[in-house]
Amino acid sequence: MYVSQFRKRSLLPVDAATAFAWHERPGALQRLMPPWEQTQVIRPPNGLAPGTRVELKVRIGPFPKRWIAEHTRYMPAREFQDVQVAGPFAKFEHTHRILPRDEKSSWLEDEIDYAPPGGWLGNYFSGQFIRQQLQRMFRYRHAMTAADLAAHQWGKTAMKVLVTGASGLVGSALCAFLTTGGHEVLRLSRSAPRDANDIPWNPETGDITPARLEGIDAVIHLAGENIAGARWTAKVKQRIRDSRVVGT
Repeated sequence: MYVSQFRKRSLLPVDAATAFAWHERPGALQRLMPPWEQTQVIRPPNGLAPGTRVELKVRIGPFPKRWIAEHTRYMPAREFQDVQVAGPFAKFEHTHRILPRDEKSSWLEDEIDYAPPGGWLGNYFSGQFIRQQLQRMFRYRHAMTAADLAAHQWGKTAMKVLVTGASGLVGSALCAFLTTGGHEVLRLSRSAPRDANDIPWNPETGDITPARLEGIDAVIHLAGENIAGARWTAKVKQRIRDSRVVGT
């Protein structure tokens, strides 16, 4: 097996404990996935403790591929590691480290030991491409981590936020941003609830459980007909308007 190593280190604008807590919260994985990768989270991780797994659907060229990773090492406020159990690589071990620098900053370090399938021949044909992809991906991941952590410093008081349209392009990204900042996010949902944070809601009839709305600090209303889903005929424009006015 031909094993290569990739490593990237960046400075973060917060202390090590704050940076590590960001990685432990729900939504961190979604915030770290580059949009061009078209990766789908099938089963999100339930924490970072050894034995927990995450299942993804990734694309290798035009072909979908299942990727299962298992967390194998966990050092609170310092590092965690995940290892590919099933996926496109012959070996993929990813160690995430948060290293203290001073009271207001820390180092983020990602270290990956990987081997493409096919031994030396696979490395000969795909080695350079894989390294370029890792460089591009982790430039994005490190920039996103630093930007989110900096943004969260403006509002350190945890809030209880209600979001409609949480499954949309903007809503899903916003929910992940809020949860990694330590906020509790409840989602008004017209579909069957996925977990305890989903609140059933029928905007046409107004059906909702008022008790579930107690203690809400803020409401972000994003629900509405997709404006890019069809040609803007008179009927479609009416649906777009009604989906926003009636729900509000």
